[in-house]
Amino acid sequence: MIMDHILRTLLELTACLLSAGLAEPPVVYWASDPVRPGEAVLVTGSGLGAGASVQFFRLPDAAPGSGREAVVWPDRPARLEVLQPRDDSLKFLVPTDVGLGVFAFRIESGKTSSKTVLLNAPQPWWCQGDLGVCASPGGTVRVFGKNLGWRPSPDGKNDAGTWPQSTVTLRGERTVALSAKADCYSLEFMVPADLRPGAYELRVHNGCGGPQAWSEPLGLQLVRPASWNALTLNVMDFGAEGRGHEDDTAAIAAALAKLRSAGGGVLYFPRGRYLVSKTLSIPERTVLRGEKRELSAIAWPDSKEPLADLLVGVHSFAIEELSFFSANYGNFLTVDLKSPQAGNIRLHRLRIVANRFRGHLYNQPEEMSRRFTRFGVHGGKLLALGGENVAVTDCDLLASGCTLYLTRARGARIAGNTLRMGRFGWFWLSGSDGVVFENNQCLGQDLSTWGGGINCLDGSTYSQHVYFAGNTLSCWFGGDNELTSDGSGGAYFGKAAGAAGTSLTTAEDPKWGQRDWRGGVVMIVGGKGVGQYRRIVRGEGRRIEVDRPWDVPPDASSQLTITMYQGDYLLVNNHGTDIGVIQFYGTSLNHICAGNVSTRTAGFFNIGMNYYGIQPSWYVQWLDNVIDEGNGYDSAHRRLPRDAALGMFGAPPAPDFPYAMNLGSVARRNRLLSNASIQVGQTETAPTVRDAIVENNLVRDNDRGIEVSPGAAGILIRENKFERVGRPICDRGQAGREAAARRDRLAGCQDPLAAWDFRDATGALLPDRGPNRLHARLRGTWEILKEGPSGISARLDGTSYLQVGAAGSDEQELFNQPNFTLSIWVNPASVQGRQGLLAKRYAHAAPPFVLSIFNGSILFEAADQANKFTYNFQSPPVVSANKWQHLAVVVEGGKGAWLYHNGRKVAEKATREKVLFNAEPLVIGREAWSGPGGSPGPVLYRGLLGPIKIWARPLTPDQIAAEARR
Repeated sequence: MIMDHILRTLLELTACLLSAGLAEPPVVYWASDPVRPGEAVLVTGSGLGAGASVQFFRLPDAAPGSGREAVVWPDRPARLEVLQPRDDSLKFLVPTDVGLGVFAFRIESGKTSSKTVLLNAPQPWWCQGDLGVCASPGGTVRVFGKNLGWRPSPDGKNDAGTWPQSTVTLRGERTVALSAKADCYSLEFMVPADLRPGAYELRVHNGCGGPQAWSEPLGLQLVRPASWNALTLNVMDFGAEGRGHEDDTAAIAAALAKLRSAGGGVLYFPRGRYLVSKTLSIPERTVLRGEKRELSAIAWPDSKEPLADLLVGVHSFAIEELSFFSANYGNFLTVDLKSPQAGNIRLHRLRIVANRFRGHLYNQPEEMSRRFTRFGVHGGKLLALGGENVAVTDCDLLASGCTLYLTRARGARIAGNTLRMGRFGWFWLSGSDGVVFENNQCLGQDLSTWGGGINCLDGSTYSQHVYFAGNTLSCWFGGDNELTSDGSGGAYFGKAAGAAGTSLTTAEDPKWGQRDWRGGVVMIVGGKGVGQYRRIVRGEGRRIEVDRPWDVPPDASSQLTITMYQGDYLLVNNHGTDIGVIQFYGTSLNHICAGNVSTRTAGFFNIGMNYYGIQPSWYVQWLDNVIDEGNGYDSAHRRLPRDAALGMFGAPPAPDFPYAMNLGSVARRNRLLSNASIQVGQTETAPTVRDAIVENNLVRDNDRGIEVSPGAAGILIRENKFERVGRPICDRGQAGREAAARRDRLAGCQDPLAAWDFRDATGALLPDRGPNRLHARLRGTWEILKEGPSGISARLDGTSYLQVGAAGSDEQELFNQPNFTLSIWVNPASVQGRQGLLAKRYAHAAPPFVLSIFNGSILFEAADQANKFTYNFQSPPVVSANKWQHLAVVVEGGKGAWLYHNGRKVAEKATREKVLFNAEPLVIGREAWSGPGGSPGPVLYRGLLGPIKIWARPLTPDQIAAEARR
């Protein structure tokens, strides 16, 4: 017995030791930076919950040396307080006394610790050279990422000696160290002319942290520029007249044919105006060059039947110093986008005026419209380009519709251009992998101009590495009028079956379809490993190969989504005026939006959503942006004006969706100066926005400052400033709980929840007669008359209505009652069509009630808790025009609803479902939906209104009859 006890004790002790030794260490997936002393760091990973601690120190500054050295921890690093810890995330504050520089931290849990993580160390994401994807000896290289330099980004000023110097090393046949000009997000350096072509490893040092703070390497290929044929032909030598009187097509075509047979060259257009009547095909390795764009012009005279394309090419051509004019056209310049050789295109200092609407529009409007729409709703494309090494610089481009369609570009640069977009006009950067779009003016030239996008709408499964900087975006009033990332779809949403190394197996079959999903993304949105994502190398059946092993391999508890990858976008120092919104819509990973200015826009959003597939928004940072005027024009939702916001949203596919659609967002040092706010989350139920930081922002001159929805969790709000803000911080979850408790206390009360009588009307205010102070405010104008059931009534003319509270306000929650009665006196001017009376729906949310008149019937609508409109029904046509009558509806959740006219029941509907609650305000005399076949937009009541009452209980038929007799 004693021996057995000793053996058992030894086995238990051994098991404990093994368990302690084999405990999984904390793992860090992502940490938010750049970060300054005194600011917060958000960390996602695994094993970060209870008992975890943070060790921290600032790397000492020293000469960077020639190579990266391992981080050496001091004997006594600082131990920092952990904020909001959970197993997959935590936050901590950088000490205020450490000085700006490169910081190191690690997470300890028990006797294990995570790997060392560096903050503010350079992280280059991609590079581009003077040859596009490559660079030449003696050429320039630009690197993009974060923490590349310390020079302030917005104005680029650098006082000598003020900021640490960024350095680059190139390691190949030999190693060179080079000085670089850099700000936080971009870096530029010159390649030595004597450096031999070949493959090089590029590393960046931002001047702080010594030899321990070199970046991970990027690959850079140096090549000699390809030489094109130096043969130069003058178009005049082939018979071109160049005076704008005769057709020069034959002469130009003959010159191009000779260049094609010679293997390319230069076709020179001296000063002149050259008329062309057919499509021109540009040979490979050929340059069309004018004397100067102000002197040399090519024009296509107007024609009844337009050419589908005016200029076409395959690849490897250039056009310089020319002006072009056309009226009736399909596309201006297109290339063979399906060719594997597509690309190597240079357009420089062109002026293109392509105006289908030239002339007197009122003389032939149908013909003008036909010209436009025969090439699609957006009217064809001015430039349709793609492939490697596309450069469009210093061009002035006027399109009747779409200006630029850039697809699957690699190493492209679109810079210094004026893009004038016409009817339904837009520009697209689709399926990108290395695009610099900078210092362009993107201007709406029509009131229907749509906007621009960085997206996967060309059928690509990924878009990455886009530097969108220094652009002016203005006058986009049509369509969605937005700058947006976009791309709907997904291949899988379900469980994992297991993973090993770079191999992943799904529990069910993905819907791969016909897309090539290489480059797409697998994201773990729930269960083990949540917060990680990997790129798809190959997918076949249920087996997927990803680009690198998982830090924490998923298992059968892991919930996966497979969708398009949109990652590593840098939106820096752009200015948007009179446009809709600048947003990341759907999948967005590791984006930074910094130093941008918004004037009369809807602001800045990142939205994880169900976009024909689960598309989360993770690790998006909003830094140093400004909304200087928040009165935005919302074309899509027809609200004039709408509030602007910096919004971090998650739109789930269902109210009970349990996974984070928005994870790891940061809003820091932004300034919201006029009618603008910060909004975190947009749902009332499950926390689909999780783990965000909102700090050091300034909100000025608005009713609200920072608003956090109930569908948000783990939000750190600190050190924000408010000036002339009505409600600086609103935790709608807490406010909602308090309002719901108040609502529940009022449920079943004998007295009305609210009662309005126009005898009390003063100015634009209709006070609530009850103790709940649910006052209604007039939107528009009314006429107060001495007539009606109580002696005083109000006339509404079909353009005005009343509203109680606002969306998301405490007041609206009180009207979310499971049982209720609505009572209203009306004298309608007409009973034709649809007219809203009482509705808890201002926008388009599913409502708990809508009471309206519809062609003389009383119409009632309400959604149940499954978001289905099981309560919808209507009475026979009992409502008369120009006559006072009492209307009422009684709802008893789980039983049904009853409609009354002048105290008499006229319709009923039974249902076992309970009504849905929403966050919309109560409106009187208005309804958001016009009904089947109606015109878009809300419908409003026309006629006289008398007393209105709402009870938080079902009245009996006798009580309804008594109300009608009052």
